[in-house]
Amino acid sequence: MIEEIHQTTITKDDFLGINLDEILKDAKYFDAYSFKFADLCAENFRNGNLKASKVFYLLRNACSMTLKPGSLNEPYEAGCIWGNGRSAILDDFTEQDLEFFESILDEITDCRLKSRIADILWILKSPKNIKFLEIAANEYSKISLEPSSLNQFKIDAFERAIRLSRLSKITKNQYAEILNKILECFNRAESTDQYYCLRMSHLLDIAELNKKLQLSVAEKLENFADTFAKEEEFIAAIDYY
Repeated sequence: MIEEIHQTTITKDDFLGINLDEILKDAKYFDAYSFKFADLCAENFRNGNLKASKVFYLLRNACSMTLKPGSLNEPYEAGCIWGNGRSAILDDFTEQDLEFFESILDEITDCRLKSRIADILWILKSPKNIKFLEIAANEYSKISLEPSSLNQFKIDAFERAIRLSRLSKITKNQYAEILNKILECFNRAESTDQYYCLRMSHLLDIAELNKKLQLSVAEKLENFADTFAKEEEFIAAIDYY
């Protein structure tokens, strides 16, 4: 199966034929993307549609990698390792694969997928194209930080957005916009949101606030710690202190 997929050539038209928005409309978590794409890859292969199968194969590989936002040079690793095998890593993508990703980038409307594809292109395409850096940072920052749906993927995505936006003077405005969005979330945080405020402060720490804002953040964290202590939620209080 894999060999036949590798030998198949695909274009933007093959991507446009898969109705991506319909496929992803019910995917609540990014983790579900790679599983959906893997199932569709196998289904289309069984039906003899090799081109669609390869589209889903490449999308699955892109989404299956685990983001490690703290590393600028090696931010992605295999999402799964077993015995002598592993899932996809950046080195698996060929120049032909990258050309395909570049051709479909502007057609992707899902910010979680678009940020991932743009990030892969920024890392792997040579020479470097600042366009991919801008798109990746911008699309990552569109991901919701609402407390009701916050998860580790979203925290990691914003950390990656911060680090990308600080790589170039061209993305200086994006950095400011990302910082303002996180600050707004931090300022709106209530103690009833439990660890939400602390998670936003983690992102603000990565963004390297100026001293005036640092004092404001520290004051709010201390106030939350006092609140939790009074409510006898001592573990939360210790974490906030």
